[in-house]
Amino acid sequence: MTTTLTTSAPRTERPAATPQRTTPTGSTRLVLASALTAWLTLFAWSGFVERPGTYLNICLVGILLIGGVGLLARRVRFPGIVVVAAQALALMLFANAVWGSAWWPSPASVEATMRSLGQAVTASQQYAAPVPAQVTAVVPLLALGGLVCYLLVDLCAVTLGRVPLAGLPLLLVYSLPVSLLDRSVGWPVFAASAFGFLLMLTFQEGDRIRRWGRPLGTGSPASTVSAQRDTVLVGATATGLAVLLPLLIPTLDLSVFAGGAAGSAGGGREVSIRNPMTDLRRDLTRGADVPVLRVRTDGAETPSYVRLSVLTTFTGRAWTPGARDLPSAQAATGAFPAPIGLAPGVPRATSEWELSTTDAFDSLWLPTPLYVNRVVAGEDWRFDNEVLDVHAAEDDVSASNLDYSLTALRPEITASALVRAGAPPFDLEQEYTELPEDLPGEVLDYATEVTQGLRTDFERAQALQEWFRSEFTYSLERSTEGNSSSDLVDFLTPGTGRVGYCEQFSASMALMARALDIPARVSVGFLNSSQIGEDLYEFSAHDLHAWPELYFDGFGWVRFEPTPQDRARTVPGYSTEELPSDPTTEQPTGPTDEATASDGPQRPTESAAPTAGDAEDDSTGGGLTSAPFLWGGAGLLFLVGLALAPGAVRRTRTERRWRAAGASGSAAVAAEVAWAELRDSVVDCGLTWPSGRSPRVAGALVARSLGAAPDRTAPDRPATGPHANPDASRALDKIVAAVEQARYAAVPAPVRVEELREAVATCVTALRGGLTPRARFRAEWLPASVLSPRHAVTPGPALTRVRSHQDVVDHVG
Repeated sequence: MTTTLTTSAPRTERPAATPQRTTPTGSTRLVLASALTAWLTLFAWSGFVERPGTYLNICLVGILLIGGVGLLARRVRFPGIVVVAAQALALMLFANAVWGSAWWPSPASVEATMRSLGQAVTASQQYAAPVPAQVTAVVPLLALGGLVCYLLVDLCAVTLGRVPLAGLPLLLVYSLPVSLLDRSVGWPVFAASAFGFLLMLTFQEGDRIRRWGRPLGTGSPASTVSAQRDTVLVGATATGLAVLLPLLIPTLDLSVFAGGAAGSAGGGREVSIRNPMTDLRRDLTRGADVPVLRVRTDGAETPSYVRLSVLTTFTGRAWTPGARDLPSAQAATGAFPAPIGLAPGVPRATSEWELSTTDAFDSLWLPTPLYVNRVVAGEDWRFDNEVLDVHAAEDDVSASNLDYSLTALRPEITASALVRAGAPPFDLEQEYTELPEDLPGEVLDYATEVTQGLRTDFERAQALQEWFRSEFTYSLERSTEGNSSSDLVDFLTPGTGRVGYCEQFSASMALMARALDIPARVSVGFLNSSQIGEDLYEFSAHDLHAWPELYFDGFGWVRFEPTPQDRARTVPGYSTEELPSDPTTEQPTGPTDEATASDGPQRPTESAAPTAGDAEDDSTGGGLTSAPFLWGGAGLLFLVGLALAPGAVRRTRTERRWRAAGASGSAAVAAEVAWAELRDSVVDCGLTWPSGRSPRVAGALVARSLGAAPDRTAPDRPATGPHANPDASRALDKIVAAVEQARYAAVPAPVRVEELREAVATCVTALRGGLTPRARFRAEWLPASVLSPRHAVTPGPALTRVRSHQDVVDHVG
């Protein structure tokens, strides 16, 4: 009996089970190893900020909290999905406590947390790495990202028991700075992360072996010490080799630029700008993305589209800067001339810039904004009076390691103002619409097709920009080099072309604009900057860009962006603003009298109806009396009379002018009357009269707006131009010839008043034929010229003044 009750087998096996109950379990060790590995791997993000402790400390506390919650949930044997849910809830509560300032969520705390996260995303887009220490807004993004990654590591390694799978989120954490910052992570972080991951594998395998139990025929538990020792030894050896071997293997030292200067300080990382368009593609494709320019502003704006050089001439083979006049009197040591074409009345703001270039920036051109009124760079730098770009006085002068300052202008430009811009100066138009005689006809064909039916230069420019951004693809690899005429035709041709980079987009749009008689040129410079500190921004070599600039009278050279959004994500606001249904009916309040007068008759007539009607409606009572009808009828008659008044005044003035011309018997007076009638008719049509031009130039500009006979059923804008109505074009030539005879001939050739009046009527019909039905109605019933301060031309002193001041009234250009 004693023998059967006192056995030694159970007594000797009990101690073997004791260690499994009293020592830390495999799950605990794996949790600790996973937490430590994840936190060490987050050191890889140190390059994102100047003070990594701002997010690492938060991550350490959060990781311990999330890991502890998971450990407790597993101890009570909750299902895996409940464990993950509990950890996610702990993460949200922790975020609410840190950034919402409340332990328990409330609407206010949740809103504060989400606001902090939104500000973090915004800060990450505004600041370049490393984010300055004083900018703490980015911390929530890094901390929450790190905690989410740890949650994934814990899910894979502990909850699911798949440690190899946990390597994916760890690899994501490690590779993120490599892809975003374009630089490797330090070897200590790699070694620590790799060792931690190997430790996780060791603990998982040890637990798996332990669960097998003891070997048969022995009284001791399965030992994993030897296996763990071998695993650690193999893992440490592999990690050490991964760190040391890359340092011992020779690599090929590639120069950034083929044929670069040997022994230069840049070590192949120099950005050279000698020929802007030639160097642009080279620096974009083969250049290292090194910092080249830093700009500190007064906080008023974020620098972008900083110009290096302006390409004014197209030779048929390439765009070139052309000639520059750089006398010593034009040294960049202070005030600059006013920007060409920018009217004094255009609202503008200014901002102060302090700029510094790096030693990698070897350039004969100095970066400046498009609009600038002061540059202080020293006697070695000169500006061109017309183009206002800044070039070195001598070829051996370089912009590297240069500090200078400037005052940038920001004019207020709107689409509604640009669409009403007048004709450019004649000499400027001649220079900047010049094209090679052998330019392929496809350029004009494409330009005409894209802008068909559009009447103003600004609408055509908008259409060209949208066409390039929507129908083309940006690529540096698939594009072909060159911007000659044949290269650009290949680029514009669908099927085989329409893939390129900024040089080809800007060059093509500028050429097509010139083909449409819109003055255009190409600028080369820097696209967008990255913020690296408070009011401090940086441009790098890969920010080099090219864009077209088109001229609009009153605003000068205006930037457009045809490059697709893969490269240029944004476009100027005015280039995409929605235009009024008939933009040419609203005249600007700017330089011309006709423009000022155009607003006058329209505002009271359009607003009078609802104001008077509403007032009468409010005054009526509930009873049915005759007073409302009497007052309403009187008001209606008044409104009808008011609406008919401008047209009646216009027709009366026309009749008075022609009677005066007939009574004078003077060919000169008849010609001036015809010219005045033509001017008023142009203004009535919502167009801008080319003031200050010779009759021939003004006539040529008016001819662009001639249309066919009016079609009241045509919903779209009719085609316009001299060829749209040959009869009207000949009638316009007759008027121009009569005015030139009257003003310049010693004895004007005789002309019949009836012939001139018939010619004017033909031109007026053609001008209205180029309008939409709504615009024709306004031209006839709401003529914009009735409030013009100019009066009918009559014989006497007025005519004498015209003849004796030809240099003022009739200058060309």
